Amino acid sequence: MWFLFGSFLALLSLSTPVPLCSLTIRLESLELKADNTTLNILMSIYAEASDPVRGEKVLQMMSDRQLKPDEISCGTLVRAYVKAGRLQEAEMVLDRIPPDQYAFNILMAEFSKSKSVKDVKRMFRRMQAANVQPDLYSYIELLKAHAFTCDVFEVERTIEEMTAHGIQPESFAMTTLLHSYSVAGMVKKNSIFCT
Repeated sequence: MWFLFGSFLALLSLSTPVPLCSLTIRLESLELKADNTTLNILMSIYAEASDPVRGEKVLQMMSDRQLKPDEISCGTLVRAYVKAGRLQEAEMVLDRIPPDQYAFNILMAEFSKSKSVKDVKRMFRRMQAANVQPDLYSYIELLKAHAFTCDVFEVERTIEEMTAHGIQPESFAMTTLLHSYSVAGMVKKNSIFCT
């Protein structure tokens, strides 16, 4: 049965998103019960199409079926709003559905693309305030923000914080640190790099 369901969704994702009523009819014709997984996948199809309006309708379908949206629902709907360029509405989703790292990371990455350092830092603080543990990607977005401002001390502090939380800095973190040292003119002063 899951093979049929997977094939059904794969076909849907290849075509232009269809109205929800058509999807519901197709699901019912296959006698598939729409659970959170099913509806999150449908929402993901609309997120890829940059269509948060249909994503919200899927969220309403969850509510109508007494299903509770989860972290995947949150991240998927945030992604739909971000892809549609509606960042304020994407942030408001975090207040309605329990978020995870993915939802925050999507917003941080988008703010980072536009070099909105203040918003990346704000989103990182909001993630911590929501008791969501930052992951490697969260720290990478924060490092990018610090690199934009060439804030060497914040880059160092962030790498130390990563390590303290058991997250090993990847090559990106070290490259960011070296770049910050270089831009700040600290390479010549630092005996670690100049032997």
